Amino acid sequence: MIAVAAAALVTATALAALAAPFVLLLAVLLAQGLLVSRWFVALGVPGGGGGAVVAGGAALAADLLVVLRDERRALAPVAGVLGVAMLAALIHQLVRRDGRPGVTASMA
Repeated sequence: MIAVAAAALVTATALAALAAPFVLLLAVLLAQGLLVSRWFVALGVPGGGGGAVVAGGAALAADLLVVLRDERRALAPVAGVLGVAMLAALIHQLVRRDGRPGVTASMA
């Protein structure tokens, strides 16, 4: 069932890219929202709330940078966002108070 839903979302996103940039933006935001909200739940790892905040913030920052850039290499700033998100994820793991069980899985 999940594979069918993922295939439908990919198809909808591809069709949205043909329709208009705004429709594509909405489809990407929907896909990111679904992924951020369900990823840690599906993994069943501790610290999922903080991980979702880090992932959601990184997704929004990357989206803003891509939308605001108007040049050939519009995805270049996303590398910086991913670097900062990785540092934020490490800091999140260090400040957890539950003894940090499943740190490797939580970093996913």
